[in-house]
Amino acid sequence: MLKFKFQTLVMLLLFIGSSVMAQNRTVTGTVLDESGVELPGVSVSVKGTTRGMITSADGRFSIQVGSSDDILVFRFLGYVTLEEAVGNRTTINVSLVPDVVDAGEVVVVAYGTQDTKSITGSVTQLTADKIKERPVTSPISALGGSAPGIQVTTSTGQPGDNPAIRLRGIGSVNGSNNPLFVVDGVPFSGNINRINPDDIESISTLKDAASTSLYGARAANGVVIITTKSGSRKRGAPSFNFSTKQGITARGIQEYERQAPLDYYQTYWNALRNDLIVQGRTEAQANQEATDGLIPFLFYNATNVADDAIIGTDGSINPAASIRYSDDDLDWFSPIERLGYRQEYNFSAQGAGEKVDYYASIGYLNEKGVFKNSDFERYTLRTNVNVDVLDWLKIGMNNSGDVRLQNTVTSGGSGFANAFYNARRMGSIFPVYAIDANGDYIIDPMTGERAFDRGDARFGIPRRPNNTSGRHAPEEMLLNNNYNESLFFRTVTYAELTPIENLSIKLNGSVDIGTFNGQFEGNPFVGDYIPVGRASKSANFDITTNFNQLINYSFDIGSNNHLDVLAGHESYSVKNNNFSAAKTGYIVLDNPVLDNYTTIVSAASQIDRYKTEGFFSRVNFNRDEKYYASVSFRRDGTSRFSQDARWGNFWSVGGSWRMSEEDFLENVSWLDELKVRASYGQTGNDNVGGYYPS
Repeated sequence: MLKFKFQTLVMLLLFIGSSVMAQNRTVTGTVLDESGVELPGVSVSVKGTTRGMITSADGRFSIQVGSSDDILVFRFLGYVTLEEAVGNRTTINVSLVPDVVDAGEVVVVAYGTQDTKSITGSVTQLTADKIKERPVTSPISALGGSAPGIQVTTSTGQPGDNPAIRLRGIGSVNGSNNPLFVVDGVPFSGNINRINPDDIESISTLKDAASTSLYGARAANGVVIITTKSGSRKRGAPSFNFSTKQGITARGIQEYERQAPLDYYQTYWNALRNDLIVQGRTEAQANQEATDGLIPFLFYNATNVADDAIIGTDGSINPAASIRYSDDDLDWFSPIERLGYRQEYNFSAQGAGEKVDYYASIGYLNEKGVFKNSDFERYTLRTNVNVDVLDWLKIGMNNSGDVRLQNTVTSGGSGFANAFYNARRMGSIFPVYAIDANGDYIIDPMTGERAFDRGDARFGIPRRPNNTSGRHAPEEMLLNNNYNESLFFRTVTYAELTPIENLSIKLNGSVDIGTFNGQFEGNPFVGDYIPVGRASKSANFDITTNFNQLINYSFDIGSNNHLDVLAGHESYSVKNNNFSAAKTGYIVLDNPVLDNYTTIVSAASQIDRYKTEGFFSRVNFNRDEKYYASVSFRRDGTSRFSQDARWGNFWSVGGSWRMSEEDFLENVSWLDELKVRASYGQTGNDNVGGYYPS
């Protein structure tokens, strides 16, 4: 009897174990967008658990599930979140659709707001709830994937640098392709990453001429309108919010596979042999000379065999040959890369009384880049107060400021200062560090650390061929120093009068003040500035002012027709004061001030001024909330052009038909919103060169 019970227990345990193993399995698949293109970076998680991952560059995922009842959740900014039951499947392919703004929602447009039902142009909006889902430094980064056609690319990977954004593709070969940024109703002159994303209420993107023509000569590349947070009269009582975000950063795309050192020798052997044949050698002669001349050509023998024994005369690799350097010794990315770390802290308070609302925030961001000597710190402050002074008068003031501290490294161009480019182009047989014939590291007498192999024959080791001798890009990057600090302050004020019903007169004014100080120190030991070193300073002080006056009047014609009329004037002015100087010939080390250097290399200063003036109007028509029409016009003048070509006219017309509101579609249950729209217009781009007419 006991034996029977024991056998039964064993069989039961085996059954339970096999059931558990059957339940736990891997589900793979691909995530596509609405056009069938693979979506990288999509969050894939098992609902109700902590298991999750993001899709690879080709949109693929692989995730463990514990039950057929599990549900996979697919999330991606700008797209509708999708939940998919696993069932008995091991492969799940899904398509995500864009998260369009619901009809009837109010969005920010040029010089005001508008119900999405009445919009005749191309407008999309990203709200605070969506922005906070991403740990981004710049508001631009939050726009990636927010709407079809918006391209956001990070070009440098430098902490604190703005990514490039294209709303309407490439519109100019020589001029700027950047959109116009408008913050709290007025054009923004500073670096957009001065704005803390945690302070943003919404971001609207205006793409077509019908949406952007009211901005005239600066709207050809589209417009990004950012509205910052304010107090809510609905909440009333004060509320406080503290948030922190911690994370790590790493290269999104890993380095290319590189040719192994022995394969590198074989490739060069073939190149030498072929060149000798072209010169007239017989095949046998060319083979022998290539074998004998391989190391005299490359200088470096990284193997454990003789110079003429690495590659045989038949072109094959000596099976006895092995590399005497470690992988770390040959990895030129190791000295310059690291795992980055990002930390962010934000605190805000908001509230309202019967006639006043307020919002205040402070923020701190510290980001260590994936490349050494690259980091970014930002301190931000914002206050926003709105007061109903009288029944017909409302005033407000929005103040903001930031301090930014940034260390940067050269990440562009093909010079030796760009350590990333040169780490990639360096042959796989050349060691990063100086290693003697016994395989021991040579210690640098100045630092007490492993000496870098500059390929210049110092310490009695070989000299690298070609133009790499005497240069060491990672060492140059670590020894050079490029430090920037900047301060920015902005105040935006307004007064809004409503003397009669449906008539609004709004006066807006803003002042932006920005300072920038840059400091560069080039080391005197290796690179472009040996043996005297170099120091350079750059400074910038700019003031931007903007004033606009808006008159809005809305009225009904009969019971079915509604008109909104806008008329306005805007004046925008910028003054930039720049200074730069450079000197060589250091007196003492590690002192980058210009007085520590003896010889002036360059010194320059410049004052630039830029101004625009514009008069504009817009008329929106609505009949029965089914048929919409919009007409806009702006006459713009800009100081960038000569006086006889300074002014231009910019206009647009647009219309839309909400077919879903027609009686013949009333009973179509699966149709929520169907709208046909068309628009045509003309915009301009005055950012086509310098500040002055040529």
